[in-house]
Amino acid sequence: MNSQRSATLTTPDSMLSTSDTVSSEEMLVGSAAVFIHGIFSSQDVWQPLLTQLQQLPDVGERYAFPKFEYSSKKVVVNRMRRRPDLDALADWLRTFLEHQCREHDELVLVGHSQGGLVIQRFLARMLDDGRGHDLRRIRAVVLLACPNDGSDFMMSTRRTILRSRNVQELQLRPNSEPVKAAQARVLNQIVNAPYDSDRFCRIPFHVFYGLEDGVVPVASARGPFAEPRALPGDHSTILSATNPTSAVATVVRNILVDAVRKSLPPTEVTPDGEAVDVERGQLDLSSRHPPASRQATSHQVVVGEIPGLPPAFITRNTLTRLSQSLDRNPIAVVCALTGMRGVGKTQLAAAYARSKIVEGCGVVGWVNAETVGEMVTGLARIAERLNVADPKGDSAESARRLTEHLASRRVGDALLVFDNATDPDELKKYIPPVGTRVVITSTSRSFTELGTPIDVSEYTPEESIGYLTQRTGLDDQAGASRIAEELGHLPLALSSAAATIKARRLDYGAYFALLQERTVVEIMPRREGGGYPRSIAAALMMNVDAVVSSDPGGICSTVIGTIALLSPEGVPRTLLRGISDFTHASTGAIDDALAKCVDGSVLSWSFSGDAVIMHRLMARVLWERYRADGTFSSLASGVLDLIEPELFDSSEAWSRRNEGSWLVSHAEALWEALQEDDVS
Repeated sequence: MNSQRSATLTTPDSMLSTSDTVSSEEMLVGSAAVFIHGIFSSQDVWQPLLTQLQQLPDVGERYAFPKFEYSSKKVVVNRMRRRPDLDALADWLRTFLEHQCREHDELVLVGHSQGGLVIQRFLARMLDDGRGHDLRRIRAVVLLACPNDGSDFMMSTRRTILRSRNVQELQLRPNSEPVKAAQARVLNQIVNAPYDSDRFCRIPFHVFYGLEDGVVPVASARGPFAEPRALPGDHSTILSATNPTSAVATVVRNILVDAVRKSLPPTEVTPDGEAVDVERGQLDLSSRHPPASRQATSHQVVVGEIPGLPPAFITRNTLTRLSQSLDRNPIAVVCALTGMRGVGKTQLAAAYARSKIVEGCGVVGWVNAETVGEMVTGLARIAERLNVADPKGDSAESARRLTEHLASRRVGDALLVFDNATDPDELKKYIPPVGTRVVITSTSRSFTELGTPIDVSEYTPEESIGYLTQRTGLDDQAGASRIAEELGHLPLALSSAAATIKARRLDYGAYFALLQERTVVEIMPRREGGGYPRSIAAALMMNVDAVVSSDPGGICSTVIGTIALLSPEGVPRTLLRGISDFTHASTGAIDDALAKCVDGSVLSWSFSGDAVIMHRLMARVLWERYRADGTFSSLASGVLDLIEPELFDSSEAWSRRNEGSWLVSHAEALWEALQEDDVS
């Protein structure tokens, strides 16, 4: 590191910065690469790679390599000492960067295995403290064979040898909640950060896995990150560097060189939520509520009511899949986001649309496609803005002209979002054959015939807990998990719950009690200004009513009512075929009814395809409807008639234990429903 120049650092109390303006005589200012090792390892693991990097002039002369090391022993004998967990290691990294690296104004962090988790935890804790601006000198993060989704390699052996007391090993297990919580922060506020502020900081992540790694498989190394890259070697030899042209040395060298070439302009956020480039004074359209009616550049056209960023937006893996599907295609592509109401299809589409606005996409159009008339009118509005509308004012003709015009644009320079679509045959007419990215959101899975299907399901447990924690400010993971489980991790329901908890200043226990005492209609009404046009109960029943109305024979209604009273874990298709015994419908008609319910997002198939599943909140709303209209008892009687022929003598309990297990789960679900209805 030979660079000498003056540096003015603008954050007086910055933990990662010096507090005063200093001259080159007082301090060397340059770049440093900090390498963080994994569990049961030490800084020595990096020495072969560092030796090669230091021989490369464009790296060795520019970068310093301060040594970061932490305790990671398998066994701690001294009872006066404790083994640091990831939070403690993250805080040690924070101290290290503050003091051992205070002379370096550009940093690259490289983590191997658990070291990558330490980096992510450090970044998450900084953001939680509102120190996003202090992270700006970090130019890149490199993850090498990082167990982002945990590692179950020899887990039983690890448990036996370490007797489950090694806190670092515990946090390496699959689905570790602390790890997932940190990753949610990193993904939402760093990888997909729209701008830099106290809560956001844009830092490139470079993720690699070992071709022969049997400890951290590809899926775990990928985790929530897009586009992981491969390196030769297993979990340990991925770091092998015998000469400067070794694979890992070449990759890290290129990242280090590129990192110091690129410098992001400083941005701040105005009180109105707009991000501004403070050097150029320009508005950044990645602001919290990007104005849909304003052109981001002199050539950009944005039309339609694109939803703004909601409170505590969770960036989901589904958004990464959507971006990858749309942006990697060299011609054009259609993606259909399908799923039940309330899972967040519209918000995912809006997040992608906002990202395209920020990138400067020439045309971004948002069309309400709930009816054909609304869809055509929305397309006509876009045509008017592009000066290709029908001179006579015919909306259908304007929509047709728009389709032709968009097909002639440069590939990737236009995006159309058809939100809440209902008619695939009509919508198909207005999809440009080339040039334009198209996103469709719908509860009907028939739209998957028009393009790449992406099924949107509920939040993962980690996403649910992260969302509730951010929205409510309550630090109670167990309580958040209980609420999330009760609401089936449905994003719309969690949003309503968080708003009520915050408005009434409840804790999770008090809100859970409300859920037990009151109906969904009472506890989850539509909130004014909430961004969703219906209450949760009304939204869920729209799916049911649409399917039932399309089936004059009534088989769908019977199937839905039956499944609502059975186990939320899934109902075997073979059991449901028994409905034919008291409805006189053929088994083929039962199968057709199931297909209609799945297509209408009332039900979903199990992973194996031999059972159907109803969301537990939808089942609860149906219970409440059946009680209100007086049909609950007759439905329960029909379900009992369905289960009774499947019962068998206790002498067969062992040989038929699998059947017995699901029969018990269904009996318990029905008993719970009957108890709540005071039916004996």
